[in-house]
Amino acid sequence: MSNITATIIEASSGSSITCQDVVSLSFNKEWYTPYSTLSITLLSDTALSDSNEITLIINSKIIHDGPIYSLEAERQADGRFQISIYSKSYTAALGVNQPIPKINSDVNLEDILTSNITLPNISCEADTDTVNYVYILDKDTLWDAIVAYSIKAYDSYPFIRGANTVRVTPPDSGYSIFSYSSEVLTTSYGTNLSNLISKINMKDFDESYETYELENTYATERDIIREKKINYDSQWLSEPEAALEKRVKYSNRATSYKAVKVLGYSGEDLFDKFTVQVDGSSFIRLKRIHRIHISANQNGIVTRLYTYFDSYSGDISIS
Repeated sequence: MSNITATIIEASSGSSITCQDVVSLSFNKEWYTPYSTLSITLLSDTALSDSNEITLIINSKIIHDGPIYSLEAERQADGRFQISIYSKSYTAALGVNQPIPKINSDVNLEDILTSNITLPNISCEADTDTVNYVYILDKDTLWDAIVAYSIKAYDSYPFIRGANTVRVTPPDSGYSIFSYSSEVLTTSYGTNLSNLISKINMKDFDESYETYELENTYATERDIIREKKINYDSQWLSEPEAALEKRVKYSNRATSYKAVKVLGYSGEDLFDKFTVQVDGSSFIRLKRIHRIHISANQNGIVTRLYTYFDSYSGDISIS
């Protein structure tokens, strides 16, 4: 597939191998997951022994750049190597690195990302608002801190745009709008209620769970009973009700969706917008892209795009 290029870098030598002989690939990127994943199988004339990074380019756009988590090479009868690779983007490091627990005062997104742990190959949205504090708690990851900042500053949930750029607001400009009609293979819709919390209680300073309580009517209206009890969340010392609200909203993530499967890949990214016309009627109209799945094999490339209807998207019901 000449429009797909994988570049692999060897750790010991720093040399790179570029391959366009891709057998298959599966790429996933999603709003609430702080990294993309790539599973790819390709053919190479060169044996790989110490590979540590892969960059995937489709139609001249870098869609994935990250360390290699696993690699398996199998020598074929013709002497070539069939290589299977699994990778996560560099932003996966945000979810496993733990900064020093402390109060970070008067910070914006760049402050949170750069003042705690130096992580290479990751960038962030510039010129974001400053908040009074972000309290990094014991065992919090850097992604936990970014989520807390995003909610405090914008009442939004952060996401990854491009290969490894952290954003906390949808782009006002520089995003693309895609329209699909003849390229459409299938349309679909669905729900996922497995994450819902029905009620959450937070312990106060008197050891009582009755002061701070929040019910999730979206769950209880569907006869889902999942109650949670948590300790007092110091991150939200000045507004304790927000500690409950953020957990309920997160439990409502991706509760409903609409999706389209189309031929090819046209450069779509998270929080671009798209419209889908089927049989002359609008199935999706100017909605943000919240999940991307790209698959490819000898038959070509297929892209599946999702838009979510949940608490953070601003519309929890499919319409």
